[in-house]
Amino acid sequence: MSPSREQTPGTGAAVLLAGGRGSRMGNDVPDKILYPIRGRPLFRFAFDAFADSAEIRDIIVVYRDAAQRDAMLAAAGDSAAARYGRIHWVAGGTERADSVWAGLEQVPEEADLVFIHDLARPLIRTADLTELARLARREGAVCPVRRITDTIKQAHPAVSTRSADSGTAHLIGVPREQLRATETPQVFRRELIVTGYHRARSERLTLSDDTAAVALLHQPVAMLELAHPNPKVTRPEDLDYVAFLLARTEEAD
Repeated sequence: MSPSREQTPGTGAAVLLAGGRGSRMGNDVPDKILYPIRGRPLFRFAFDAFADSAEIRDIIVVYRDAAQRDAMLAAAGDSAAARYGRIHWVAGGTERADSVWAGLEQVPEEADLVFIHDLARPLIRTADLTELARLARREGAVCPVRRITDTIKQAHPAVSTRSADSGTAHLIGVPREQLRATETPQVFRRELIVTGYHRARSERLTLSDDTAAVALLHQPVAMLELAHPNPKVTRPEDLDYVAFLLARTEEAD
């Protein structure tokens, strides 16, 4: 049963990102966040996990444009304000980092933790948020990760006098035991992530993900390997895969 919003809310804030352009989805899917899966738009799966979490008091949804915001509000239903507690809507920026910053500016000062999550990852669970919060409070920062199982090579351009070889490269092996694929939600103590992003913006740095912001402060990041898949919908074929995973999850429940 989902926790009641009449209970004492948590002290964390969630910055939920919906504003990506989705250019790799093509013309078949105008907005992946709103794509219907098992009777709900895609964003609702992760949105509901955060809404149901006892760790979260404030939810900040960073949207792409007014049309997307209105569609999300309609999909959340008339009782959204009561069910989801304190929810804020803020327009995103040109790049992902700009959107994260727009969300961070809405996080109340009294929040102890900030969860940053891409709503295109629908498989996150409320129990995951509890464990991530525990680690973030202890370590300062935590990121869900996935071990790399493929053999990874780093490509160095090959020296050649033949134009036909211009696309060749020397492939140098990289020890996969040291590699992790990062996922969201990434969770931080509020002062760490705000300070890190402020520094990145002031120095005009490009951030690969949110952990890169706290790396500027020499802050180590704890890793958590989730016990279930947590893929991001990026291409049209990903929709069938997450629909399968969501169906399997609901059957298990």
